[in-house]
Amino acid sequence: MVSILAPFEELTQQISSSTAPAADVIPCIRALTRLLEKTVESDHGVKISKTVLLEAVRRRFADIDTQKLYAIATMLDPSSVL
Repeated sequence: MVSILAPFEELTQQISSSTAPAADVIPCIRALTRLLEKTVESDHGVKISKTVLLEAVRRRFADIDTQKLYAIATMLDPSSVL
C-alpha cells in the first residue's frame, strides 16, 4: 500500500510547492494515472485500492486538459514532457 500512496505524496509536495510551475500539473496527473493503470504481480491485495484511487483521480482531474491556464503553461514550458 505504501508503494501506491508514495507517488501521491511526492506529487502533492511537488505541485503544492510555492515555486511549482503550473506547467507541472498536467504531466504529473498523467504520470499518476499511468502508474495506477499499470498492473503488476505485486498488486495482489491492493487492486481494489488502485482502482478506487484511479477512479478518484480521473473524476477530480477529468477536465484538467481543458483548463486554459494549465494547458497553455504546459505547451509553453520547454521542460514539460507529455
